[in-house]
Amino acid sequence: LNPTPIGNPTNSNNDLYEDFACMDFNDVNPILIGEGLVQGQHYERVGNARMLSTSEYTYNSRLGFISLRQALNNAEVLAVSYEYTLNGETFKVGTLSQDGCTAPDAIAVKMLKSSVTNVNNPLWDLMMKNVYNIGAFGVQNENFRLDAWYNNPATGVDQNYIARPGLDDKLLIQVLNMDQIDVNQMPNPDGIFDYVDNAATMGGLIQSDNGRIFLPAVEPFGSHLANYINENVADQNLASNIINSIVYNELYDSTKTAAQQIPAKNRFKLRGQFQSSSGSEISLNALNIPPGSVSVTSGGVRLIENQDYTVDYNLGRVRIINEGILQSGAPINISLESNSLFNIQTKTMIGSRFDYTVGDNLNIGATVLNLRERPLTQKVNIGDEPVNNTIMGTDFAYQTEADWITRMVDALPFIDTKAQSSLDVSAEAAYLIPGHSKAIGKDGNAYLDDFEGSQSTIDIRSINQWFLASTPKLQEDLFPEGSEE
Repeated sequence: LNPTPIGNPTNSNNDLYEDFACMDFNDVNPILIGEGLVQGQHYERVGNARMLSTSEYTYNSRLGFISLRQALNNAEVLAVSYEYTLNGETFKVGTLSQDGCTAPDAIAVKMLKSSVTNVNNPLWDLMMKNVYNIGAFGVQNENFRLDAWYNNPATGVDQNYIARPGLDDKLLIQVLNMDQIDVNQMPNPDGIFDYVDNAATMGGLIQSDNGRIFLPAVEPFGSHLANYINENVADQNLASNIINSIVYNELYDSTKTAAQQIPAKNRFKLRGQFQSSSGSEISLNALNIPPGSVSVTSGGVRLIENQDYTVDYNLGRVRIINEGILQSGAPINISLESNSLFNIQTKTMIGSRFDYTVGDNLNIGATVLNLRERPLTQKVNIGDEPVNNTIMGTDFAYQTEADWITRMVDALPFIDTKAQSSLDVSAEAAYLIPGHSKAIGKDGNAYLDDFEGSQSTIDIRSINQWFLASTPKLQEDLFPEGSEE
């Protein structure tokens, strides 16, 4: 490839760009294969590539990185071409629009992600693994809190510091450089996460519009933590032992699934609280939803399942995965059908009232009411049991003239009355006899779930539903931990 000693990215770093730039698309493959390059590892040949719009990504010109608003699928390829000026000299990487390439000519761009995930590929190091999504949009600074925790293997308790010599005098968020200024933007750590917004475009620690946390170090729990230990632990043997037991390098040089299979180091947590204007997950308040019965629209446009949103049909939740839809602020409407169990019950209420008059002053009464429900089937849900309740009550009322009350009141000083007085006495009593319908048995049987008509489906077409069950063996080059017993 005739590489040159120039250290800055540019098309002239080797002869490869000049060999096939603006060539016929169908003639490119033989040239690349002749150079000993492997498709999926050194290059990708994409015939239906499209240019992303500015609404689909953000660009940080200060730090030189791109953030996509929507995650890529495993088989998708990402590449970029750009031009920059350094010390008065202009450098160009890839084919630009002014280069005059037209179809069916091939354009050459710098590959950032290939269709093959290989941790040994240099492209793996270009992927930012210090960005964490909290699943919210429009995150507000008010009442925002984020802390870093480490699960102490000796006690099993989460602590906001690492209980090791040389590390226990600082909070973990300060070790990770997440707390370097105070609320007045002065360089005084105060134990609170530094809420510096616009991380994806200007540099900072959070991008509030899509809820992403940007940790300052490229490998915060890996090389950054190892360097901090070496600088703050005087005994190098002790420092080496701490690094071997704590530093989580596998989080950056292995896949996520492989890193999760090392519980001895998978002890770091980011935990906090926040307020946001919207979230990506929507509860449907229904269970056991028939697959394919959920329809989601945004601004009158029907969204595509597994592309714009995913559905958990068992738990009744919709998750919007197209961040552009959430950031647009357009209303999202969801319609669905539910297979939730229900009962149609007939209800009957009868009652009687009895009154008996004893003379002119005393009245005795009695009331009987019965409410009976009958279910459509003998299988009813708990909480929907049919009742057969009877309530019985009795009451009396006594009224008579009481001249002696008039005389007592008239005897009071400064009061003169001749009005007729009366004495009224009344009382009521009731008794409830609870019961249930004979249709659900003598003891009254109710069901948590009879599982009739229930379905649990797994859509294998969605890559979001696939997870690696165990570490593959006999592939030590990709999964070295697979050789361990």
